Amino acid sequence: MTVMNTGMCCAIGLGFLVPNEIGEGEVNNGWRVVYIFATFFALIRIVLFLFFQKHETPAFYVSKYREQEALEMLKKIYTCDPKPILDQLVKDRDYLYKSSVKQLKYKDLLSKKYRKAYGIGLYMVFLHQFAGIGAIYAFSVHLFRYGIDDPNDSF
Repeated sequence: MTVMNTGMCCAIGLGFLVPNEIGEGEVNNGWRVVYIFATFFALIRIVLFLFFQKHETPAFYVSKYREQEALEMLKKIYTCDPKPILDQLVKDRDYLYKSSVKQLKYKDLLSKKYRKAYGIGLYMVFLHQFAGIGAIYAFSVHLFRYGIDDPNDSF
């Protein structure tokens, strides 16, 4: 996470340093540099994660009934005796699996039980999309460059 945050901070800083005159005419290509730089750091993070970080959480190991690997991971994390922590994780797993609800399927979303929650979620997505945020994104360069002094100004 630190690599990604550092990459975004560097990308934003680099974007401020890139002059607006790069490109042809009135075109500002500084935003492209910002995104390319941020993408570069994100790709580094993905490569590091895929090839060098081969550990899972102890809770994941316990959920897959791999207690020995969970114990080894707990020993790497904690300096105290990890056996009581592992016992608690196993107890929690057993309790959750005994009292767990059946797995939901996509067709269950259309059942009467979940219809209201599903409808509210779709309505919220609809409101977000049609609230006008897309226009603000599209015309943000113009808004920041020239401001919104004249309400009759057209883009």
